[in-house]
Amino acid sequence: DEELHILREKIEQDCDELPIRDLCTERSGRYDVMVFKLDEKFCEMVSKITQIKSSQIFNILWKKHGEKLKHVTMEIIFSKIWLRICDKLKSINQQFLDGEMELKKVDKYLDVFKTDYDALEKEFMLLSCYFSDATRLDKINKLGNTIRKVKSYKKLFDARQAAHAILELQEVMGLEGDFSEIKRIEE
Repeated sequence: DEELHILREKIEQDCDELPIRDLCTERSGRYDVMVFKLDEKFCEMVSKITQIKSSQIFNILWKKHGEKLKHVTMEIIFSKIWLRICDKLKSINQQFLDGEMELKKVDKYLDVFKTDYDALEKEFMLLSCYFSDATRLDKINKLGNTIRKVKSYKKLFDARQAAHAILELQEVMGLEGDFSEIKRIEE
């Protein structure tokens, strides 16, 4: 793709020797980098990727979608990768915040963040800020509530797993006694 070829050349170019007017221009109250001479939608995409690139979920999706394609153009990156990732991230974020995410998916993200609730909260705060127009306080409150629910779910899940293991041990070893509390937890 010609656009990608030009982009690669520009990236390798030493911009230290170029005048500022050749690097960027003011457009609609913001400055756009002109040295790459990208179409407006690609400039916007690059800007948005810069905002969201620290998201682990974004990086997982980027890798997943990018690995499928062998020959790419800027248009393919935009339409087949970027737009799909944006839709998916928005859906993931909304499901998480609204408490509609399936528990197996919650577990998947807990695994990604190695059950680090602070990292999970930071991730979804980043996504919430990226996609939401709500005030920061609203996002913090909603996210805090969701994280508390996830922690409660995880405690309950872990308790059920432990109860199941105890009951298996009871059966295998032929242990006797009152296991009614454990049976209630496992149910």
